[in-house]
Amino acid sequence: MNVPPTLDHPATLAHYLGVLRRWIWFALVPVVLIPTVAFFLSARQTPLYRSSAEVLMKRQDAVAAAAEVNNPFTYADPERLAATQVKIARSPRVAQRVVAAAHVPGVTASDFLGSSDVSASPTADTLEFSATSRDPETAARFANAYASQYSVVRREIDTGALNGAIEELQAQIDDARRARLEGVPGQTRLLSQLIVTQAKLKTAATLLTGNTTVLRPAEGATKIAPTPRRTALLGALFGIVLGLALAFLAEALDRRVRSGEEIGAALGLPLLGRLARPPRRLRKQHELVMLAEPTSAQAEAFRKLRAKLQLAGGGHATRTIMFTSAKEGEGKSTTAANVAVALARAGRHVALVDLDIRRPVLHSFFRLDGRHGITDVVLNGEDVVAAVQQVALPSGGRPAADSNGGPASSSGSWNGGSGRQGVLHVLPCGTIPPADAEFLEDVRVTAVLAKLGEAFDIVIVDAPPLLAFGGAISLSTEVDAIVLVTRSGIGRTTLQELAREFHSSGARSLGYVLTDVPLTEDGGYGGYGYGPYYSRELQAELGGGRQPA
Repeated sequence: MNVPPTLDHPATLAHYLGVLRRWIWFALVPVVLIPTVAFFLSARQTPLYRSSAEVLMKRQDAVAAAAEVNNPFTYADPERLAATQVKIARSPRVAQRVVAAAHVPGVTASDFLGSSDVSASPTADTLEFSATSRDPETAARFANAYASQYSVVRREIDTGALNGAIEELQAQIDDARRARLEGVPGQTRLLSQLIVTQAKLKTAATLLTGNTTVLRPAEGATKIAPTPRRTALLGALFGIVLGLALAFLAEALDRRVRSGEEIGAALGLPLLGRLARPPRRLRKQHELVMLAEPTSAQAEAFRKLRAKLQLAGGGHATRTIMFTSAKEGEGKSTTAANVAVALARAGRHVALVDLDIRRPVLHSFFRLDGRHGITDVVLNGEDVVAAVQQVALPSGGRPAADSNGGPASSSGSWNGGSGRQGVLHVLPCGTIPPADAEFLEDVRVTAVLAKLGEAFDIVIVDAPPLLAFGGAISLSTEVDAIVLVTRSGIGRTTLQELAREFHSSGARSLGYVLTDVPLTEDGGYGGYGYGPYYSRELQAELGGGRQPA
């Protein structure tokens, strides 16, 4: 049973699985739709290629040794140095030179910066220069131009100060030479010192020009987009998350009640049984589980319901039981018919009466002639004995056919057809009366039910829904007890109206039956069946049938 999580009933895995089962289509739509759309949109994109080149950043002590000065790059923090070089590489100065060197028309420096990237290796003194383009050759050309032009700009930055100092020393050397020619004392020694210093600076500048080297030039390009499979996979992951969110959002906004405990609390009635939805094949062919599959797990659920009804009667004289529901489509007619078959097979003398005059279906379950029934008895004065039709219940399958191809049913004595197979007496609805709204309030209907109650052990009445037919309220007070049939997933407002109508009628109820319950929530019988070796008690109930091998 699916109980909403509360302080007393914390959420469990079964609760979450129940939410997913109820809202499976909400969850599946984004799971299927999003990756499918993502795949086709990605496949329609224009291909994009990426090419990269690698540059080595050298840090040599020979620079400081040759110039007899501190090289700022020798003892700098490696991460800080790499970050500085990345900023230099991403400067507009470098971008403009790359665009000029690549000779690709229509590309500006800002366009290039938007389609390129520079990253520093965390384990080596290298920079990776990458460029993307719709053409693989263009991507490789930009990547190589990027690496080479960065090296040029880096060389200019590194040697700029040294070249300026060399030019200044050259001017001092020229002045010293002129002064020596003019006979100024001490100029020879000064000239020698200046020349030595200039030579060291030239050596340092030469070494600094080798601080960057293209270690790996770009050779071709790799296709990086589109990636339909990867995009679809990401879309599927997002779809799963979105689907789960939609499912639980729908559960939070859902106003339907699926918990048997909550329905019972609202109605103030005990739960008599939980019934799974009949198989689609049986619903399509208007078959009853108790006739078509008497040894199935769902048929056993009706036997359990039969036992509950017999116990619920207690010491009260309960002979006429009315089955009703809040609205149409909740399974009350199917439930009433199956319970009647179960009672008849247990040896009870049972009459099944169809008073759902707007939607009579009981005759179709037993392949009976529904043209004559209780309405004809009440309105036309026909004999109730002649209107009641007997249905023989064989050991399995549908009722046996007579020589004319119809069901093994006949009009006449209410005591005929007894035996181990069982007999069910059915009083169909008959001709639909013109004033159907007032028909159930006719005292003659009560008289017919009373006469049937005297002749049979139990009279099962299939009544109209309480909320859809006003006469059902009046009829509920004319029977010994009623059984409310409600579907799992009934609207909260509908449930409240049903409880209000039922309690205002003052009718006595044996309890309620919950239908359309998943087999995993049916109270434990799901998946259980007798198979070929069912019990001797069930063999006797079915009138013999198969015997164990």
